[in-house]
Amino acid sequence: MKAHKTTLSVRELQKTIGQWKSWKITDSTVSKLLDLMLGMTAYMNEDAVYPVENFYDISKSLKFKNARFLVEAVRQSGAFGIVPGDNVYGMSSFYSCLWKEKEKTDDSAETLPVKLPQGDIYNIYTIQDNKNNTSSGRISSAEKAWKPHGISFTSSTKIGWIRCGF
Repeated sequence: MKAHKTTLSVRELQKTIGQWKSWKITDSTVSKLLDLMLGMTAYMNEDAVYPVENFYDISKSLKFKNARFLVEAVRQSGAFGIVPGDNVYGMSSFYSCLWKEKEKTDDSAETLPVKLPQGDIYNIYTIQDNKNNTSSGRISSAEKAWKPHGISFTSSTKIGWIRCGF
């Protein structure tokens, strides 16, 4: 098995580690992710990916609490390509971009919207009716409706208000 990228600059490695630390990834997890990123070929298949069948063995080898913690660390790091799957982990495999070229996926989370919303999107108290008339004013008692940990909709304004409890 041959690595896709055979050289890695120290600066690139420092940048990756710094990014992980800014995302609150612990030092012990950083070293485990580096092992995976640089390649643990014993747990890779012939396509240079870490298949779901090896998640448990990888998690035990790297001393993760369980395979779920391994998967969460891989997701949080952002340094691995993920092949989606229909299982409890939500992935059928993952791979290091040093060992395999990143595959282009139709993942909508990675793409930005083409057209940004118009108007004052931060003013939640602007009310727009069906004739595109806009008014900003007092909040009615119906709009003050609040449900903990949920969404409440008002019938008087024809828009939905999302209430978050703090």
